[in-house]
Formats: sequence, C-alpha cells, structure tokens
Amino acid sequence: MPVGLRHVIAGREPISIPPDDAEAYNIRQGDVPEVFNARERFLAKVKITDDVRQGCVFLWTGARYDPDFDAPQNQDRHGNPNGLTHDVRKSSLTQSHTAHSTMVQIRRFYDPAPHVKAHDPPSSENQS
Repeated sequence: MPVGLRHVIAGREPISIPPDDAEAYNIRQGDVPEVFNARERFLAKVKITDDVRQGCVFLWTGARYDPDFDAPQNQDRHGNPNGLTHDVRKSSLTQSHTAHSTMVQIRRFYDPAPHVKAHDPPSSENQS
C-alpha cells in the first residue's frame, strides 16, 4: 500500500476522536466533520477510538491541500491541517516548531461532503 494512503478513509484523512467527545458533538463513526479555528477549516472522516485522550483529536499529516474556493475560508476538502497551525518557532534554543499541536473546534458537517479533487488529473482542455 502506498505511503500516505494507508490511513485514508473513503478518500479523506481520518480524524481520531474519543467516544465521549464524538457523542457530545453528535458525530458518528464515518461522519465528515468540519475542523476549524480562526486560521483555516477542513473536512475529514471520523474515526472514533479510545486511543485519543478526551478533549483532544488526532489527525495524520500528509493530506494534499485541496481548497474549495467557493467555501468559507477556502475550506480544504481533503483534511490538510497545515492551515490550522502557525509557523512560529517554539524557542530560540531548539528552533522546533509548534505545528504539531493547535487548538481547534469540531462540528458535524450537515451539507453533502464535496468531492475530494486533490488526486484528480488536471483538465486536458486546450489552454491556448
């Protein structure tokens, strides 16, 4: 199986949520939630698991950015978390970044989930 595709669920990146949090958000296994903060928003596919601490979510990195320019904040259809984070260094000593943790909100997405276009081939229309 190709690297980067082993975690994908029905074409979207999975977001792992603990059972109690999923219940509080009225989110079920396989739903498509909207994950967002002031910087960005994206859609993912829910994986309910006890492997994540309550009050937290887990998302793999590596989804291709697939913005929907007709949606608020150019909502990403594929589940790329990069837009949620900032690029500020953690300290001058380590020069590490803080991109692997950020505050987000999550809510059930009631609209039909848009088609993920990140892997579609480019149009073959004559551009001349």
